[in-house]
Amino acid sequence: MTRTAPYAALIYAVRPAVVTKYLGQSSLILAGLALAPMAVGFYFGETAIAWHHLAVAMALAALLEISAKIKGDARVFSFIVHADDEKAVRDLGLPEASRIICLYRKGEFMLPEDDTVLRKDDEVILIAHRKHLPELVERWTPHNADEAGGNKP
Repeated sequence: MTRTAPYAALIYAVRPAVVTKYLGQSSLILAGLALAPMAVGFYFGETAIAWHHLAVAMALAALLEISAKIKGDARVFSFIVHADDEKAVRDLGLPEASRIICLYRKGEFMLPEDDTVLRKDDEVILIAHRKHLPELVERWTPHNADEAGGNKP
């Protein structure tokens, strides 16, 4: 075995197609780990806990399925609209290499147009080039307890 053989294996292992393949397998394992407590919960009559574990398993599977579809420099980002962002999508000032995929208003799925006006507490899901992620995080990530919905003094 040459010295480069281990490195070749590592390079193969981090290729997007290989990572995606194993993420899919991982989602099955994670779902199984979440479903085992669900079965125990049902067995012992703890249905609220059992349903919670089912919801967690489904969320994990969906998250891993979506993350396996996003490739290369694309990144998904979400934020909650605050009062100062209540404006039309076209006036939001998003980076050039980003687009809103959808939004949820009071739990309802919407596909916004450029003239759709965002409302406070809408959850916006967008896709952007990874180079814009720091800018998006800086703009929409809460920096204190008040912005994150914490208690005011």
